[in-house]
Amino acid sequence: DLHGAYDSFFHILNNCSGVIKEKVDYCFETRMTVEERAEFCTLIYYPREKMEQLTAEGKTSPLWYQQNLANLLELTKLMSWKFPASKMRNYIPKRYESVIVELLSTRPEHDEAQLSYYRQLIETIVEIGGGADYIEAFSTLVKRLSVERIHIVGDFYDRGDRPDGILDLLMEHPSVDIQWGNHDVLWMGAALGSEVCIAAVIRNSLRYRNTDVLERGYGISLRPLTTFASRIYPDANPIKAAERAVTMMMFKLEGALIRRNPDFQMEDRLLLDKINFDLSCVTLGSGRRVELDSAYFPTIDDHADCWALTEDEENIIADLRSYFLE
Repeated sequence: DLHGAYDSFFHILNNCSGVIKEKVDYCFETRMTVEERAEFCTLIYYPREKMEQLTAEGKTSPLWYQQNLANLLELTKLMSWKFPASKMRNYIPKRYESVIVELLSTRPEHDEAQLSYYRQLIETIVEIGGGADYIEAFSTLVKRLSVERIHIVGDFYDRGDRPDGILDLLMEHPSVDIQWGNHDVLWMGAALGSEVCIAAVIRNSLRYRNTDVLERGYGISLRPLTTFASRIYPDANPIKAAERAVTMMMFKLEGALIRRNPDFQMEDRLLLDKINFDLSCVTLGSGRRVELDSAYFPTIDDHADCWALTEDEENIIADLRSYFLE
């Protein structure tokens, strides 16, 4: 259950749950100190960020690029021996495929000619300014070799603020399979224009204070909803007011859906018509009476159809639906 925890997932994806560290230790234990191996692992996990840091500190040089490319090549050879050539080509970043395949085919330990060719390839990459790009490409390849297939057990969505970022990361991975969770299915329904799913998605996002996924991730404006909510619940916190407002819309839409589909056999979820506004309580199907914290429901007309959206609510749902369908 990823639940939108982008930062945590990003780190797990980059360190491959410890597989990379294990392989680095195996390959370089006698030639690198613990600190050097840790720094090399960080370079693989976050190549661009690590190189920017080291460059700012004046620690990158042509020799540094050559040495790290050589180390990455050695690590890649160690990790790729069990993969057939056809699969390897799927894992190598396409832009760098021909050169990386050539490097992987070198055997500098066999003779002087191979050693000279190997050195010339690496030196040329650095001389033409490609050292950083190839370090990134090799880092990507090492990660793909470390985890051949990613199996995701949902949910992507729910409490976290960047499920969209997680999906973007996975779309770049060559081999992923997914078991969708209930919250993922809810978002799928919203993306298909289901009004009740849209209301539920908005409610969950407001409840967990993760509106970034809506506003920044997908460009869905909540302003009409928050403006409306502040007007009908003027004494409430703006986020709490918006949550209350969309929750009532969700209950109404759920009620209409259940009544249209009696085969769902979900009549026990119909509660709005069982509210006693005078006594501030609701009577459940079992006959049990439950007191309400508040009977203030400004968008429910207890003398008419309690399941009907008000004109303002209809406009808000229509506006939100247009965003989800874009």
